[in-house]
Amino acid sequence: MVSSRFLVILAPLLWSMAALMLGVRGCLVLDCRAHPLLLLLALGLGLVKALVILDRLVIKNVKRLGAISGRQFIGQVFPGRTWLIIGLMIIMGRLLAQTALRAEVYGTVILAVAVALLLASRFYWYGLWQRGEG
Repeated sequence: MVSSRFLVILAPLLWSMAALMLGVRGCLVLDCRAHPLLLLLALGLGLVKALVILDRLVIKNVKRLGAISGRQFIGQVFPGRTWLIIGLMIIMGRLLAQTALRAEVYGTVILAVAVALLLASRFYWYGLWQRGEG
């Protein structure tokens, strides 16, 4: 059991750390310097994914986290639906890694996911800042 304040701080840290790890991996696989057009494609795809899917998810969770108080189970940092989406994204990433995709394609996809997570995490950080805890 953790404080609700801890959950508000944990959510943006988890998303940003995942984005950082995926971004580094994506750039290493893709070799961003050698493939600037694929880097731009990843940035564009990540932007679209953030705007179409992840932003709404994060905004709902920021509101939910703002409404809870007291001690909570640490797993409540995200609602069940978000955990399901996170799990599906991890499974899809693992499956992509096992396919015969060219490194450039795999790196572009991983980098796009990193960009989407980082962009969507802005709502978590903004919510944290609004609460005066950032």
